[in-house]
Amino acid sequence: MGAQKGKEKIAVDVKSFTGASDIVELERALGQCIIYQDILSVTEPDRTLYLAVTDEVASEIFVEAIGKFLIQKIAFFY
Repeated sequence: MGAQKGKEKIAVDVKSFTGASDIVELERALGQCIIYQDILSVTEPDRTLYLAVTDEVASEIFVEAIGKFLIQKIAFFY
């Protein structure tokens, strides 16, 4: 999903993490976001990519050490 406000352009990848394993879902989401980011860097380098998850997923995964690490290391986890 893409949006633009003034000069700011974003893309949002929405993930629901409905699978049996949050780690598998995280791996899948991360892999897809890396691919999307690589494509955007060529096709629309001025567009910022974000990953959107539910509050439940955010509070369960991104407060853990691995989640905090990913937020610090990967640009689209803002």
